[in-house]
Order: sequence, then structure tokens, then C-alpha cells
Amino acid sequence: MQGSLSDFKLEEIIQSITTSKKSGKLEVDGVMGIYGIYFSNGEIVHANGPFSIGEKAILDVFLEINGEFKFITNIVLPPRTIKKDIFEIITTGISLREENLHIIKLIKKDTRLLPNSKDTGVNLSGLEVKMLKYILENAPISVIMEKISLSYLDFLNVLKGLLDKGIVTLGG
Repeated sequence: MQGSLSDFKLEEIIQSITTSKKSGKLEVDGVMGIYGIYFSNGEIVHANGPFSIGEKAILDVFLEINGEFKFITNIVLPPRTIKKDIFEIITTGISLREENLHIIKLIKKDTRLLPNSKDTGVNLSGLEVKMLKYILENAPISVIMEKISLSYLDFLNVLKGLLDKGIVTLGG
């Protein structure tokens, strides 16, 4: 099984694997990098991504709306890191994707965040200050996420704070 996330939503792919009780790795090559979701007899047991593992990684994959996927069988499964029910994972993932869709559509791996020159006089969290440091250095999003060790979801939450405060804008 392989295809494009623009043709099949992640939840459809997961449900297909779950229903057919397959074992293997669903590999998703998205905007932020390559993710792996591991299944044992149709049950999700582990996930990893470029910036996260376990439950955070599988939620990060739901934030990828463009990319390619393939299902690989005959692999050695890693130790279980995901214990949540498949229904809970899918509903949480869909909800997070919908909540962040307006930003996700604008983000590419090399997207830059541009500082606004106006003084807004707002308080910033520690993570916002760290992120702003890399933004001022003109680092791409993927570098910022790596340097601050943030999952895609955590990165989006900090970014939304900076956007809401008028500190940064999304650039090309």
C-alpha cells in the first residue's frame, strides 16, 4: 500500500491497516520529514518522527497534510510506546489537524518566520524567547524545531502564541 496524503487522509490509511490487522510500518514522508507508525496485528504500538517519538510523534503525523506514504511489512517492531486506543488517537489527531489547518497550509520545511519591527510590549514565554532568537537568525522552521527540541505540535503552539502577539509573521 502506498500513495499520497493529498489523496488519502491519515485516518483512512490507519483504519485500513487496523481493519485488516496488518503488522508493519507505515512510513510517511511529510513536510517536516519522515515518520514511522508501527502496527502489530492492526494495533498501533510505536511512532517516531524527525522531532518526536511515541504519542507525540503520531499526533505530529496528523499535522502533515502533504506528502507520500507507504506500508512496509517484514520488519522488526520496536518496543511499545503507544498505549492509547486507536479511536482516541484518531479523534485527537483529526481535532489537532483541523485546529491548526490555517497555519499548516502555509508551512513548508524551509519556511522562514519574519520578526515584526514594531514594539508590542508583550510578555514572552521562555520557549517564545528561544524561538525568537532563531527567527532573528533567519533559521528555517526545521532548524528551529531541532535546536529547541520541539515536536511539530509543540512548535505550532509556540508559533501561534508569537503570531497572536504580533511578534512574527510567516515568510517564504
